[in-house]
Amino acid sequence: MTGLIDAAFTRTRVVMTALLVMIIFGLAAYQSIPREADPDITAPFVFITLPLPGVSPEDGERLLIRPTELELQTIEGVSEMNSLAFDGAAQIFIEFDTSVEIDTALIDVREAVDRAKAEYPADAEEPVVNEINLQNQFPILTVILSGDAPERALYQSALRLRDIYLAIATIGFGEIVAELIKNFDN
Repeated sequence: MTGLIDAAFTRTRVVMTALLVMIIFGLAAYQSIPREADPDITAPFVFITLPLPGVSPEDGERLLIRPTELELQTIEGVSEMNSLAFDGAAQIFIEFDTSVEIDTALIDVREAVDRAKAEYPADAEEPVVNEINLQNQFPILTVILSGDAPERALYQSALRLRDIYLAIATIGFGEIVAELIKNFDN
């Protein structure tokens, strides 16, 4: 290892030239890579809620999760499946391979849940199957105001920030900011 380092120090011009060439090619590659300001990222995740009022976690696993998981295992492209049973309901989180078309996977999941409903108790409520859309459900920007200022000054700053955010047309969560500020007032 020391021989390589010694060789680099004895040939500093070659090393510096190679470094400069790598930086130039890296910058050129960075400039030529296509980028989007707001990419549409489709996450292959599906979330299932299985409500059954009054069920214990142990019974929820036995009565709701097991029959549903047996049906869901027949779906192709499932990379991971996690379940959680708690008082009154059970939830199943499914992650699909990235090559799977999410619309097709959602239809397959709904069909599998419909088949599993025959095994549910009679008083079980309708299962809810949702796609998790990362782009629309999670904020891109979170603003937290804090400091050694009076609460009223922080509130005024938050109002000014809200007005700035609402003035920008591309921000889709100005309503959330406004709601937070309204709750901050209480």
